[in-house]
Amino acid sequence: MITAKMKVGAGIVCVLYILVQTYQWWVFAQAPSATPTPLEDFLFSAQPLSILRSWLMLFSMFGLFYIFFVLCLSIYETYKASSLLALTGFFVFFLLEIILRSVELFYTQVHLPAEYAAATDPARREAILSFVTQFQQIQRALYFPLGLSQTLGSFIIAGVYPATARYNYAIKAIMFINGLRLLLRQLTVYGGIPAFPGDLYDTLYLPLVYVTFGVMAWWFVRSRADYV
Repeated sequence: MITAKMKVGAGIVCVLYILVQTYQWWVFAQAPSATPTPLEDFLFSAQPLSILRSWLMLFSMFGLFYIFFVLCLSIYETYKASSLLALTGFFVFFLLEIILRSVELFYTQVHLPAEYAAATDPARREAILSFVTQFQQIQRALYFPLGLSQTLGSFIIAGVYPATARYNYAIKAIMFINGLRLLLRQLTVYGGIPAFPGDLYDTLYLPLVYVTFGVMAWWFVRSRADYV
């Protein structure tokens, strides 16, 4: 059973997620160049500020799943099937994110840089860099089901969430926008359709995080009165 405290908690987590994403944006801005070489990117990822970024993003995935859990639970009594289907999509997203971010942090940012620093054979160092490249290719492939699962979950919530109060239109609209953003990203990266030409997606990413989770934070707090 959902409670007002759970909704307020989800709203607070939304704000914390915005802060983590802001820090991540700042870290990326500290990269050695706008287009770093694979070696520069690899060495930069082993820096303390990058390690902290990865830890924060890893933990934030648990918070993100809590946000979606509370959101889905809000309609469970009325739309059980849709609630569970949306939650399944969000859980697949969460599970893949945890796996990928754990491998990225503990393998490519901690283990491989230490091995690279200890290696004296140039061939071994090249092999280590190839491991990072291979992981990035696998990561890119897995972001298809990861993004698709959140897309479906977002559209389900947008479609079935009851507009019993005017402020519920806010969560319906923002989940539709979130689903549309992810869908256009999927079409751009995997479908070859330039829905986000050039660097437009990267430019819009952080502002959309502020809008999406800012609206969600407001809605969670605003709708807490519906529950005890």
